[in-house]
Amino acid sequence: MDVYRMEDNPDLFFEPAAHSNDFFEIFIFQNASGSISSNQKIYKIEAPCCFFTSPKQIKKCQINTKNIKGFYLVFQSNFLSTFFSDSFFTHRLPYFFNPHLPKILSLQQKDYQLLDLILGEIASEIKNYQPDSPHTIQSLLYFILLRLQRWYLQQYALPWQEASDNHAYAFKALLEDRPSIEKGVQYYANALKISRQHLNRILQKTFGSTAKEIIQLRLLEEIKTQLIYTKANVNELAVRFGYSETNNFIRFFKKHVKITPLQFRKKFQKNHFSQTIGHQNHNPTS
Repeated sequence: MDVYRMEDNPDLFFEPAAHSNDFFEIFIFQNASGSISSNQKIYKIEAPCCFFTSPKQIKKCQINTKNIKGFYLVFQSNFLSTFFSDSFFTHRLPYFFNPHLPKILSLQQKDYQLLDLILGEIASEIKNYQPDSPHTIQSLLYFILLRLQRWYLQQYALPWQEASDNHAYAFKALLEDRPSIEKGVQYYANALKISRQHLNRILQKTFGSTAKEIIQLRLLEEIKTQLIYTKANVNELAVRFGYSETNNFIRFFKKHVKITPLQFRKKFQKNHFSQTIGHQNHNPTS
């Protein structure tokens, strides 16, 4: 886990080429302009605001670093799970892992000031490391993530979800690890040591969707990401996503997206994310 002030080394944090990392990132902007694209959307950065990315999530940054101010916060999921004995804490946070929810959160000045204070404490604790520093840093990070969740739910008028059966979040964690390989519900039921029927009941209660529906949505998001951000051809993608026949891969994609993979790629190349999304205008249900 680490935290940096953007103004200290602004060119370090904003890679214009498509890329992903194996850790969580939160960009906390006090002063900035530009955009970040992710999940087939491009988000306009209007400070003060936060932008969230999850491990393996591909993004492209077009940020004007002149006069930029803010914090860059990074951490691994196990940094918190080992302390709070909750392996699925980050999967419960609405701004991580869900491709259908916005990745951006606007802040009021008082919100940013609170984050500035807490992040300054974390940076000081890291610089002046003591034997009890890990507990102090984990507690402060936990506070930040929960406070961001509260603001996020308020901004997008989302319901508060009580912690439910961990099997639902364990399923989501498994799905994030293997979105391009395992497409069958039985694999996940076996991995969780529960029946398909019980898994579907849990997922319906927690997310309002069946296992098959969630798997297909996640698979489609991953295919779209590969079509947009890589140059892999359709045959290569079919193999990558576990299809023995390219026609079956194309048929699956067209059934749900209504166009072929190549048509989808050409459409986005032509439009080049023609609609820039400001963080005031998101529709979380889209």
